[in-house]
Order: sequence, then structure tokens, then C-alpha cells
Amino acid sequence: HAIQHEMALSLNDFLIRRTHIICEDPNQGLDQAPAVAERMAAYLDWSPEETARQVAAYRREVELTRKFKSR
Repeated sequence: HAIQHEMALSLNDFLIRRTHIICEDPNQGLDQAPAVAERMAAYLDWSPEETARQVAAYRREVELTRKFKSR
């Protein structure tokens, strides 16, 4: 639904803005990110490289929140 009707076109958009898993899951969705990216890739025609890039970008966002929390 989020991809087809709400234009969630990146893993960050889906996991951060649409599901809020980054705030609600103790591991901030890192365990689920690769599987979610694979599902999104099927809808958005991402290459394996793009799928990996999306997961890496999400990991960077999680790292930023963890740096902020530790201050």
C-alpha cells in the first residue's frame, strides 16, 4: 500500500516515516531491513546493488540516531 498508493520510494521512507520502526523496535528495524528492501525491490525494480544501497542508507540513519542518543 505505501509503495503503490503513498509513493514510499526508499527504504528510509518506508521504515522511518511510514512504520516508525526506527523508534519503536529495540534494534530499530535493522534485522528486518534487508527483507523489507527485498520486498520493495520487487515492486520498485531495484537491482541487487540498489537494494544493498538502500539497506546501507538505512543503517547510516540508524547510526545517526544512536550517536544522538548517546550524547
